[in-house]
Amino acid sequence: EVYSEGEQLLIEKGKVTVQAIMGSANLKVLESDDPLVTIKAGHLDGDKLGTGIFESVVDGEMEKLAAFEWLKMSREATKNFHDKGGVKKVVEEVSNHSFYYLSRRDLKVPGFKHREWRQLVVWKKEDEDKMIVCYDDTDAMNEAHLRDPKIVAASARTIWEYERLPEVEGIPQTKIRLVARLDIAGGVPGFVMNRLVRRFGTALDSMRKKFDKSLEIDAGRRAAIVQLIELKEESGGAEALAQFEALIKERPGSERPSWKFGTADSTVKVEAIGGHAWGTTRMDIRASMEEVAAFLWDFGSRSNMEISGDIERTFESEEEGEGLGKKVV
Repeated sequence: EVYSEGEQLLIEKGKVTVQAIMGSANLKVLESDDPLVTIKAGHLDGDKLGTGIFESVVDGEMEKLAAFEWLKMSREATKNFHDKGGVKKVVEEVSNHSFYYLSRRDLKVPGFKHREWRQLVVWKKEDEDKMIVCYDDTDAMNEAHLRDPKIVAASARTIWEYERLPEVEGIPQTKIRLVARLDIAGGVPGFVMNRLVRRFGTALDSMRKKFDKSLEIDAGRRAAIVQLIELKEESGGAEALAQFEALIKERPGSERPSWKFGTADSTVKVEAIGGHAWGTTRMDIRASMEEVAAFLWDFGSRSNMEISGDIERTFESEEEGEGLGKKVV
């Protein structure tokens, strides 16, 4: 691919922007609707632009994921655009690696007029394992598309970075970082700008969920754990069994809660002093004993993470398949 001087400059400006934002201590971690997508947002020193960093590891080939984001006029992309407040969009191809992009959006903020971005978009493959896509403002569309005085001209610089990672359970993995710098023009309170920046990052949320292979990855991990369980020799004997039975033995005064988890039979006992609680849940599961144990044992499982609602989870394994300690925050 042959890049013009302007296209190469746009790529370089994008890289500089990423370095400046990643080195800033002013951005704060925000809660994400998707536990597998991290968000940081805020303002850099001396400016009022909304800044956001969104990162995730997505299941899929790097090139395939980049192409999904690149195709602005596909039926799926068009539907997502309008579902998220898009009003109008125009794509004009410049070359095999660049296009002009006009997007007009309803910010869904009472009293705000529609905002419009006009950008040049360029992709470049840095090497076999890295790609970058940069969006930056342009005036090149102004002659063919006269500005509507009722629409507010907005500004943005957006960078997508893709990095190929080793496969997991035979499924390709790609680390994606989306960096956005937004100026929607006009007097905008900080909390509103942060909300708009977060909304900008839903593009990465949507991509991760579309290509999600968590069930396949977790199934492969469970199969490996099941094999370890089946091969592991018993240890501890009667003493270990007695300790386990004492742990799950029903406490005096325990009762069944008013809430229920499907067909599960639960009992709980909460001590008024000390804040200690004990509880058990029993239910029949249509799976082998080893597979159920593997599901509970795999603290790195995406499914476990999603079900638990943990916002952070770390664990250490002293030896593969055993000696596992868990700390959940």
